[in-house]
Amino acid sequence: MMRKNIVVFLLVCFMVLPIQSLALDDNSKNQFFDDRSDNPWYWSLEKLTDCVKKQPDHMFCFLLRGEVYQRRGDNIKALSDYTEAIRICDKAKKENKESELLKQGKGACGIHRETLDKHIREINGVNENVYTILELTKKIEQNPTYAMLYRDRACEYGRVGDKFNGLKDLNKALQLCEDGVASDGVICSNFIPLVKESIEAMQNKGVCWYPKASK
Repeated sequence: MMRKNIVVFLLVCFMVLPIQSLALDDNSKNQFFDDRSDNPWYWSLEKLTDCVKKQPDHMFCFLLRGEVYQRRGDNIKALSDYTEAIRICDKAKKENKESELLKQGKGACGIHRETLDKHIREINGVNENVYTILELTKKIEQNPTYAMLYRDRACEYGRVGDKFNGLKDLNKALQLCEDGVASDGVICSNFIPLVKESIEAMQNKGVCWYPKASK
């Protein structure tokens, strides 16, 4: 459970990721560019709309068009396109046709699903660091002796400015190794020095590692 002293900073902003084009070759991808610019945020809405009309199972076109709408501030249309892309992927997975979509150049569901989920979180104002903390907390609850998870969560606490919980997790990771109960293949002889350095960095800098040349 997340404790009351966890500092949560919800940042309402868009952290735009580069478009992943693994499902399309350059020739296929270029057909969606607006002739006025090679900036990926100038994908032609007209061309992308034509794509989804002609190929309503083209997950990648829905993803691209959603990204254009999101970049332009039209979050309702962006959410609609992201939701449709997810529906296409879920249907393909259920029917065991994900590889078919990939071969047809219509999107790589396994890769792009996380991008879709992340965009939806962005629109809903969910901070990615807070989201990661919550996900790591679930994993720790399922596997409370996995020392690496505590360090990972400590790093996320550092990113949101929660030094108290960051140090708490780092000391827990260290204790698991020192008590000889760390699980999941953690090599404590290598891990302990890393955690001790992370503790020092958290105490001095509020992060779990020292940036190069700044120690």
